[in-house]
Amino acid sequence: MALFISILVWLVTGYFGGYIFAHKGYSPRWGIVWGVVLGPLGLGIAALLPPTAEARERAIAESATRQVLWQANQRQVCPSCTRENSGITKICPRCGHRFPQGAG
Repeated sequence: MALFISILVWLVTGYFGGYIFAHKGYSPRWGIVWGVVLGPLGLGIAALLPPTAEARERAIAESATRQVLWQANQRQVCPSCTRENSGITKICPRCGHRFPQGAG
């Protein structure tokens, strides 16, 4: 039973090592290797690695996408016809009212 638990721990650390490496922009294969070979120590090392430039750019793009989606889910009411529109609507489809640039 103890052998089974220790093997399970090493496999789980390999999985999370791969996840951490992939999240930081590195090859997940190396994270799996570090997690399996070094166990919890490998996870600690993976957590300390800095993210790659690509991972930082991806995080910035994801943040911008979340902002646009949030704005799209907001509602603005047309002052001319009282139609409820998306937050990113620039022209009311019912009456043609132009919303100000920063509306939403």
